[in-house]
Amino acid sequence: MRTAAALLLALFPLVAHTQPVKRSELASILNFEAGPNGNQPRGWSGGPMSTIFSDDKTVRSGKWAARLERDGSSPNEFTTITARLPIDFSGPLLELRGFLKTEDVIQFFGFWMRATSFGLFDDVTHFQ
Repeated sequence: MRTAAALLLALFPLVAHTQPVKRSELASILNFEAGPNGNQPRGWSGGPMSTIFSDDKTVRSGKWAARLERDGSSPNEFTTITARLPIDFSGPLLELRGFLKTEDVIQFFGFWMRATSFGLFDDVTHFQ
């Protein structure tokens, strides 16, 4: 059985199919400390939903993390977790980072961040 669990502490795609995060909630959403909304992390979306969980057992810091869990019967080929963030940050630098913990991965796992503007994909490597 193929199983992959990922503990993500800061995965920051800038646009998704969710409501924008309020600036006052930004820190707790990004570090998952806003807690769960049902089984999923509050303020995040993605899919397939049956593979996304809030996790209070395996965390890197704080009380909560996001867990993406898949096996041979999971729908679709991959799982995503996304948040829609305001992009009116001040200052010259926006740092995006995350943490992955894997277990029993057989084929592939990856960590991809993107910035999207006006519905178009944009490669984040040129944002310096």
